Amino acid sequence: MLLKVRRRQNLLAALVAFCLVTCACDRAGGPPAPPEALVQALGNAAEWCQLEPLWQVLPSQYQRDVEELRQLFAAQLDEELWAQGVTLASTFRAAAARQLPVIQRWLAASIPVTDDGPKSIDETLAAVERLVTEGELSSLARFKTTRMATLLEVAGMIIGVAVLDRMKEHAPDVVERLKAFANCETTVLHANNDRVLMRVVYKESPPEELSFVKIDDAWMLKEFADQWPRFMEVSRQTIAQIDLAAGKRLLSLLNKVVADMSTLEDPARIEAALERGLESDRMPPTIREAIRKQRSEKREHQKADAAAGSRS
Repeated sequence: MLLKVRRRQNLLAALVAFCLVTCACDRAGGPPAPPEALVQALGNAAEWCQLEPLWQVLPSQYQRDVEELRQLFAAQLDEELWAQGVTLASTFRAAAARQLPVIQRWLAASIPVTDDGPKSIDETLAAVERLVTEGELSSLARFKTTRMATLLEVAGMIIGVAVLDRMKEHAPDVVERLKAFANCETTVLHANNDRVLMRVVYKESPPEELSFVKIDDAWMLKEFADQWPRFMEVSRQTIAQIDLAAGKRLLSLLNKVVADMSTLEDPARIEAALERGLESDRMPPTIREAIRKQRSEKREHQKADAAAGSRS
């Protein structure tokens, strides 16, 4: 019983995480996607930060509820702080351009990016700079009014990383469970107009049976649907408690790191500046721990590859 309660609390936290960083209701019309599409969308969102497919299969009522949260969230944001973040994005790209090999090496070791070299890193940073300085994130006003499909098309990965970071903070086991959806096999055991029972077989964990219910024009996991009213209550409370002071501390830290990157020439000293920023008490603990975990996983993969190579 205790395990079930904790699981429900974690699922609630996961829902809060998703909706705190999504906005605007614009899912395409037409017949509802099958429940299998929801399972796949949840898996891809957790595994690959693909949020647009997930948004497209959410019930329209849930999207309207999220729009309410978006309005509350936007009202809590600080326009001056947002503008400072836009400026930071531009100065970071300029500073990184001076030492691309160093930045590429640090990023490749610290976050889940493809190791394609400085050119790829520069192209990615340039795309982020355009998005933040000229695109849908260039002002708080544009962020407030941009349709979700457009926002996810141009900034889906950024938002996806934010979602997963928040989910890992509140419900790390839920992230792993949702990732398993990306590689599973499903079989419909029973179906009628408003309910579906499905068996889900995972590659590395025991199978389970999931119930789905029809909400307006889409299917939803019953355990999510049962928690939705509570989710809305918790979300409103969470948004009301947003800590802008923490955002200002992080922005101050990032400005210091960028200033060091702009003036230092020695690659070792630049990497040291990046590490100091990571370990600063102004860095959100969830980001720091996520980077540490990513580094650990990469080291383990490298050891496994080296061991496999020596055996062959």
